[in-house]
Amino acid sequence: MAGSTAEEKTFRRFLELFLREMRTPLQESDPPPMRPLTDLLADDELEGECLDLCLQHLYK
Repeated sequence: MAGSTAEEKTFRRFLELFLREMRTPLQESDPPPMRPLTDLLADDELEGECLDLCLQHLYK
């Protein structure tokens, strides 16, 4: 990690803490923790919608 910026170190620390505190992964039978507002997404909206759901989940 020599030469890493302070921002990279901060991000790595966040991920380490997040993974340590995160509960066990969902099982196939578990419902998803969040759902999009609509099931009707265009292909070009999918990436943005996924990122938005991830951010919402992390903010909680």
